[in-house]
Amino acid sequence: MSEGQPFLSAQARGPANAGQEGLWVVQSIGRAGTAYQEVLALNLEGALDIQRLEQAVDRVVRRHPSLRSCFVAGPQGLEQCVWSMGGPQMVAEPVAPGHLQGWMAHQQQLPFNLSVAPLFRVRLAVLGPNHHVVLIVVHHIIVDGWSLGVFERDLSAFYAAGPHAGLPELSTSPIDHARRERERAHTPAWREAQRFWSQYLAGIPRVAAQSGSQALTQALHLDGQATQALLAVARQLKVSAFALGFGAFAVAMSTLTERDDLVLATDFSGRTEPTYEPVIGLFVNQIPLRWSMSPGLTGASAAQQAQRLTREVLAHAHLPYPLIVEACQHAGGQLFEGKFVLHNMPRHPVHLEGLKVQVSGGQGADPKFPVLLELWEQGDGLSGSVTIDPSRSRLTPQLLAQRFHAVLESIVLTPQRPLGRVAPAPAAPAFVPSRRRVDVTTDPVSITPSTVAPRPTLIECPSADVDLSRWAHKECDVIETHLRRSGAVLFRGFGLNSSDMFARAVKQLGGEPLPYVQRSTPRSEVEAGVYTSTEYPADQSIFFHSENAYATCWPARLFFFCETPAAEGGRTPLADCRAVLKQLPEMIRNAFERHGVIYRRRFRPGLGLSWQQVFAVDDLDTLERQYVQQGYRFSRGSHNELVADLAVPAVVTHPDTGEVAWFNHAALFHPAALSEALGEVAAGQDVSQLQAMETLLGDGSAIPAEWIAQIRRAYVAASFAFDWQQGDLLMLDNRLTAHGREPFTAPRRILVAMTHAQRHQPLLKEF
Repeated sequence: MSEGQPFLSAQARGPANAGQEGLWVVQSIGRAGTAYQEVLALNLEGALDIQRLEQAVDRVVRRHPSLRSCFVAGPQGLEQCVWSMGGPQMVAEPVAPGHLQGWMAHQQQLPFNLSVAPLFRVRLAVLGPNHHVVLIVVHHIIVDGWSLGVFERDLSAFYAAGPHAGLPELSTSPIDHARRERERAHTPAWREAQRFWSQYLAGIPRVAAQSGSQALTQALHLDGQATQALLAVARQLKVSAFALGFGAFAVAMSTLTERDDLVLATDFSGRTEPTYEPVIGLFVNQIPLRWSMSPGLTGASAAQQAQRLTREVLAHAHLPYPLIVEACQHAGGQLFEGKFVLHNMPRHPVHLEGLKVQVSGGQGADPKFPVLLELWEQGDGLSGSVTIDPSRSRLTPQLLAQRFHAVLESIVLTPQRPLGRVAPAPAAPAFVPSRRRVDVTTDPVSITPSTVAPRPTLIECPSADVDLSRWAHKECDVIETHLRRSGAVLFRGFGLNSSDMFARAVKQLGGEPLPYVQRSTPRSEVEAGVYTSTEYPADQSIFFHSENAYATCWPARLFFFCETPAAEGGRTPLADCRAVLKQLPEMIRNAFERHGVIYRRRFRPGLGLSWQQVFAVDDLDTLERQYVQQGYRFSRGSHNELVADLAVPAVVTHPDTGEVAWFNHAALFHPAALSEALGEVAAGQDVSQLQAMETLLGDGSAIPAEWIAQIRRAYVAASFAFDWQQGDLLMLDNRLTAHGREPFTAPRRILVAMTHAQRHQPLLKEF
């Protein structure tokens, strides 16, 4: 058959459902553009039997009436007509690989005439002898997301077995569904649903109708680890994964729009009977949910509020969305300002014998909604996208994606932590004219999330006009979430060019800078709380360490500022302390966790810093009075040297995430590490006497040299390094991320600041 030319007589005719009527109206008045033209692309590698594929598509079309339907106005309203026709003839079209995306976009943009069947088309691109792309473009008026999964299953079955596919018999059709919907229209349950929606959505502002503007999109991805964490917290809170995701979306929308009262939406499958499940057709319904951003809302309460709202509205989800709009007397525009969809419809892998198949989907370039965030399963994680209509929303997809990620992680990592209250926005027009393009408020700051710790999350600004301190004050929750996950955040391009600007940024990001106490290396104080990095020979490296882990007081936050990058080398490599601990053999891990460590410092002339420099006191009585109570034990060693021992834990638990991390200086302050640095010079010597500081196990025994070698290898395996640029500011979670320094060619000037003072719980020992 030729496309768009149905036979003279219809096989069946019946009413359209309310959702189809709504789409027909929007499409007929020209507002929708190609927004409702859905795409399914099959990338096929291998020897394709085109005739066999054509026959499989033909059988799918003959099985499902909706794929043979069109829509016409009848005496009782809009009707769907089902024609007796088969699938389209598949014509192979040569397409150069470099032109594939343009070819697909062109095919997707070709409009459908809703009064002429079929409302889908199949195109075949030939990229090479054994490389094809099958493109299916279908109008949303005859399918929903669930239907695409049914299409994939049926196509695979018919390609494999032809007429003997063994698919379940279809006992209903989209026309049957529409008839039942009309029968319910005069029932008490229907009238009750109308009353509910009228009261539930009273007083909401109008949202502009579609304007045909170009969609703005941003991809989303949650890896398997993040997805499993999400599911675990959902189980802990006794909510669904949808509720947790919707709660994060609602909080992100509320904070970005500065609105306490928002109407958002989601999809309801509408397949309320098992007989609907194997049918291709439009059954889905849109359900509004009214969100309230109350003061003190925590991650847990946000997820629980989303769960409660979902239960409340699902009792009335049988009322089709166009009739919800009608019940609210809300003519024109839409009821909701954003939509969240967590796709859970069955999807069936496409199996075509002898072919490697990769399936991808797509939407029209014209956006359906002001804001749409959708997620679906991919592998062991979740993938998705943010799509925004710039004529109806001032948000950008990048900003919403970043905020959604940040809020979701905050809910997952610290569910009892308040998410903050959003102050009501100043008065603004409730309706944005649909034909006027609104200037989009763009944030020039971009955030590239870390793919794996310790690679820092990169927060970059191409304009030096953005004040980092002010931006950080506004986005503190976003920064905190990224810091907890990756352990490091790198700020770049904010125009920092002085120690004073660095100090101001540190105060905003981490609070008042700390003095450098119980120091182990020489540093110069540039201004209050800002120091030079370790003044150590440029040709030497400094191994990974957690800042001041050897002291009774250490910083939770660490900041580095690149005033002058090195001419060559001089990177600050980072290591993920969580990964270091996991990589260590169980025997080593257990010994350090059970005993902790002892840091032994020796003070004698010519060996490192003096005790007066380290402890900032001038006499021994004051030294003992101030530091014994903090856990130090002082004694006299050989050569009349003063020995200071401090026993502390070797691992720490992060207070926000509950993660356990390696946190000690064994790999740096140990004779084996010094021997490695000194090489042949140390051969045959007791190098422990050359060290100002040594690390022992907490029971006083020496740490075997082979253990130190394994610990150092674990650091290297869990490390990442980047090249400094002038003006860079690096923020570290000191518990999660260790740092070091590579040799360099001068000049190089890196400044350091520390904040958030912490104290060990001393492991007191009798010596």
